[in-house]
Amino acid sequence: MKIQVDVKLHAKAEEVVFVKEGHYIVKVHQPPVDGKANQRVIELLAKHLCMYLYFWGHVTGS
Repeated sequence: MKIQVDVKLHAKAEEVVFVKEGHYIVKVHQPPVDGKANQRVIELLAKHLCMYLYFWGHVTGS
């Protein structure tokens, strides 16, 4: 499964917002330092999509 995720950093509230099929916006508190924001995005998406963390294979960012 391939999905597009737009990440909003330093958000007041963490949440996952469904935009359209295969496209989400994830808001996280963490800064983009040492992969902390990426890890939190994966955790929130896994919970939102009811998937275990080990299902997440290749994650890329820009």
